[in-house]
Amino acid sequence: MLRAQLQVELKQLQRKLGIITILVTHDQEEALSLSDRVLVLADGAVQQIAEPLEAYTRPANRFVARFLGTTNCFDGGVIRHGARNVRFAGCHQHTA
Repeated sequence: MLRAQLQVELKQLQRKLGIITILVTHDQEEALSLSDRVLVLADGAVQQIAEPLEAYTRPANRFVARFLGTTNCFDGGVIRHGARNVRFAGCHQHTA
């Protein structure tokens, strides 16, 4: 509870004072709630730079999707497609 309150206060101070803050964290919720933009790294390589909502709803790749825990990932492939439908074979995995 205290951590969440401090996050709100920090965000308010940033806006009030017009300061830029760089926050390094492994806490995805904290990064998404405090940031105007997020940069996701994997092994020192940039995977995505985006506004939090964009990174959350439109991850650039599988690593970002799994790291943020935002999407269902499907392992498999298209076995048949037509004008209005796609048949997909694979195993559904939900990442949380």
